[in-house]
Amino acid sequence: MARANLAGHLPVDLTGVVVRVLGSTFEVMLDDELVHLRTVNNSFHARVIAARLGADGIPTQLKGSLDGPYPFGTVSVWVAPEDVESAAELLLADEVEAAFDLPEAGEPWEGNARRPLVLGLSGLQLLAILGIGVMWAAAMARMFA
Repeated sequence: MARANLAGHLPVDLTGVVVRVLGSTFEVMLDDELVHLRTVNNSFHARVIAARLGADGIPTQLKGSLDGPYPFGTVSVWVAPEDVESAAELLLADEVEAAFDLPEAGEPWEGNARRPLVLGLSGLQLLAILGIGVMWAAAMARMFA
């Protein structure tokens, strides 16, 4: 449980609280004021979304399998009700831009396509078959010599 002592006041429970900084002031949002935005498969993806939205001033709260010895499983991203539309638009714009990204020149997958040479086999596969054949022939020659 997260606790803080604010200027000599009684300890305050800060579990489920999201703080939005507005210039020199801040606004506190409680857990029940948040709206579900998206659920993703792992904590890394959720943290990337939270960082992207935070860069545009949209505070987020992540719920689910985040930390611990085995942080596997789905994670939900939650935002304030007034930020739902802009957050959804930002994420959609990022996904559309990513769909049109072209690989830069010199990427590992560029120009290294494995083209079939003979019987649908690539050059590396043919070389492996040739090596196995040579080793088999050498073993047979030793066995019958």
